[in-house]
Amino acid sequence: MSETRVSVVLATYNSERFLRAQLASIQAQKLLPYELIVSDDASTDSTLAIVGDYKDVAQFSVCVLPHSERVGFTGNFARGLTFAHGELVALCDSDDVWYPDRLSEIVALFGQHRALGLASCDADLIDAGGNRLPGRLSDVSPRRGAFRDVNKAPFRVLLRGPMFPGMTMCFRADLLRYILPIPAEWHHDAWIALIIAALAEVVFVPKPLVAYRCHDGQATGVPGIVRTMPVSRLEARSRLLACIYRYRQLYDRMAELEGDCRNAHHVVRPLLEKLRHVEARQIAYKSALAKRLYIVVKELLAGKYSMYSSCGHAYHDLTCSTDIPEIAY
Repeated sequence: MSETRVSVVLATYNSERFLRAQLASIQAQKLLPYELIVSDDASTDSTLAIVGDYKDVAQFSVCVLPHSERVGFTGNFARGLTFAHGELVALCDSDDVWYPDRLSEIVALFGQHRALGLASCDADLIDAGGNRLPGRLSDVSPRRGAFRDVNKAPFRVLLRGPMFPGMTMCFRADLLRYILPIPAEWHHDAWIALIIAALAEVVFVPKPLVAYRCHDGQATGVPGIVRTMPVSRLEARSRLLACIYRYRQLYDRMAELEGDCRNAHHVVRPLLEKLRHVEARQIAYKSALAKRLYIVVKELLAGKYSMYSSCGHAYHDLTCSTDIPEIAY
């Protein structure tokens, strides 16, 4: 599959701090991309100037999409994806670093597995200065076991919560017709992973092919890392309602794609169970103690928390704690 064209889609917004390092690592790939698409979300710093200088020396096509109005990182990536012309699409953040074999190894994997729709790799962790931090992406996630299971049952595993940062992902471009448009309420990488998992095989490569930079200015943290932050009960209920809305959006899209799913029954059924579980949690959170206890215990005994959220969420739902998980429900 050495002739395969790879479109790299890079989203930027005031990215001058780390952008040069990321661009240099793309230029240093053993297998150069066919094209680099830079979608900029109305940056006010020197981001576009840096990209312009890079375009003059790059050994591949660089398409720059400047925009005057902000649309957010999901909308920014979605715009870039519409300009991809390669057979494979690799997502790229502006603040990370790719290792030289990031593209060559993933492209070879797609050549070996024709049914493969999406591949994600592990990542080393680095700080703002580029220094290695302890562990890898898969080590620091509380869902460590899920990285082993995702190759066997990708849709069910990913339905529990996001696992793959976009910068670790590469997928077949012909799946974009199912992925787009991406709802604004979703993180682009979580949406893409779930849609592809319903349609094709997904593989997690345990080798780090990228370095994930952890710093105070990043748009999102490491998927799957559960942090707690104090919020009001009203805010907690609002988040659950937002989660219900997102999964209804996913269900509606899956209904449209049902004829193309590898096994629609194994997609629609767990999705409905996830939706009902979150709806039950929302009812529990606004209920008096007796009803709340009944709902939470019922969901626990049925295994719904372990399958579709976490036992930590059960504790928060039962106690109505003001310290709730920061990442998605």
